[in-house]
Amino acid sequence: MLTKTEGIVLRCYNYKDNKYLAHILTREHGIVTYAVYAPQSKRSRTRMSYFQPLTLLELDAEHKPNRTIQAIKELRPVSTGMNILSSPGKIALAMFVAEVTNACILPENPDAELYSSLRSVVESLDSDTPPDGHFALRFMISLSDYLGFNPTHDAERLVVNEFLNSAKEPDERELFLRLIEAQKSCKERVFTHTERQILLRAMLRYFKFNLPDMPEIKSLCVLEDLFG
Repeated sequence: MLTKTEGIVLRCYNYKDNKYLAHILTREHGIVTYAVYAPQSKRSRTRMSYFQPLTLLELDAEHKPNRTIQAIKELRPVSTGMNILSSPGKIALAMFVAEVTNACILPENPDAELYSSLRSVVESLDSDTPPDGHFALRFMISLSDYLGFNPTHDAERLVVNEFLNSAKEPDERELFLRLIEAQKSCKERVFTHTERQILLRAMLRYFKFNLPDMPEIKSLCVLEDLFG
């Protein structure tokens, strides 16, 4: 069935010869794996630059039931993401956001609210405004809300306390609880660079605690190198 949809690129990797596979979060179908053929000439309509993390695309795609890899017939960029591509910091954040989303969301599980939220993240990164140091933390708290384990909503702190019993950093427990209290009071607390690093690693561990099959997020190292 030929369908039109909008999607956000999460990952694109080499498959074989001139073929790539792209994981794209679509508005109507959730995360879908599409086959992408690399252009053999400059006149090709498919440009690999369209498949950078968090690029917004309009897709005409053929979706066949029980097929794990779908086919793109036509695509058009909604945004070229030039503001993202012109900033190493924004590229690192885009990689991180895309990798975490791809690691946490089940394939073909559409959620219009989640899509709208991630699209807002894309628009924010692609604006002229530089992101602040709390951008990645805010994203992870927002995503944990959609996944059903926002630590702020653990009224009895049963899950949070169980998680913090395995804290690795000396200050992790105190900082994590301060973050929860700041979220509950709807007042964004300003954390230092070192505190943000500890909290970001803590949030990733918290995600892993709730999603045991979640793989290691490799782009975290890129973020820390750029903002270190």
